Amino acid sequence: MLRKYRNTVLALSLVLLSACTAIEKSPYPADWPPVGLAAKDCAVVNGIYSNAAERQTYQHPHNDVMLALALLPPGEPVTQTARVALEYGDEGCLLVHALAEDGAVLIERRYRMGEGFVRCEEGVLILNPAKMPERVSAPDNPLVGISSSRIELYKAQDGSLIMRESGSATGMAFLLVPMHMQSEEWYLFRLWRDNK
Repeated sequence: MLRKYRNTVLALSLVLLSACTAIEKSPYPADWPPVGLAAKDCAVVNGIYSNAAERQTYQHPHNDVMLALALLPPGEPVTQTARVALEYGDEGCLLVHALAEDGAVLIERRYRMGEGFVRCEEGVLILNPAKMPERVSAPDNPLVGISSSRIELYKAQDGSLIMRESGSATGMAFLLVPMHMQSEEWYLFRLWRDNK
């Protein structure tokens, strides 16, 4: 009996010792424009921005970080989108326009505060990707793992839009090895200026 107990403890110890933890948190780059944190209203993020990230702290394999991917449901014409217009209004709504190169509106979405996807806190627009309307995804399975993600949009002092994307996941890899991951990355989208 003692031998069986010892073997069980040994097996559990080996599983716990094989646990995996990965934490990748990029600090805000010192050579980027400072973020204006004095705003109390999310109307500060209003503007038209380039869809493609000009700068990023994590180099995606396909260089395909697009602002429209964070703001529009899957299947929308994000690859044809050249610019994204954001307008936070008095009625507590965020209006998003995906614009083509010629300025034509490809898609329009209106998100209401309090519906779970978007909220405003002290001039920072906070998105919960798991609550995006029309997004279809499988729920977390607590036996396998749970995950969360968050996107924050800030206005930089030079007019750029700064996106901070953070997330975490905790679970069991191969239903055997405990794991925990955290990440935080930064992206810069330039304010679009008509040079005419």
